[in-house]
Amino acid sequence: MTFTDEGFVKVHNTGFLRYGKPYTIRGANYWYGMNMACVLGGNRTRLDIELDQLLAMGVNNLRIMAASEGPDDDDQLFRMQPSLMTSPGTYNEDVFQGLDYLLDAIGKRNMTAVVTLSNFWHWSGG
Repeated sequence: MTFTDEGFVKVHNTGFLRYGKPYTIRGANYWYGMNMACVLGGNRTRLDIELDQLLAMGVNNLRIMAASEGPDDDDQLFRMQPSLMTSPGTYNEDVFQGLDYLLDAIGKRNMTAVVTLSNFWHWSGG
């Protein structure tokens, strides 16, 4: 298989191109997708339904979290759990697999993603 980057969104003049054609981004935040796609504690059926609903509404780009920090036993309300990095240098493979499933599901719908690795919001550990 030969890798091609044609599916990546590129800047062209004052707009974007994808597959060599003008690409208009119609986006939405879907920050919890990685956790929704986890086998343990997630709900892949709901994730697939929600992605299909977003696609039907014309959304073609999702802003997703691709990292979250623990500890998971923190009493903070509204924290993403389980976290991807439970402690410095320690990662939860189940959450990595959730991220992989999410990215695959986005790709199957010919959608694109803005992958966020960090922020300062407490709910993601930032």
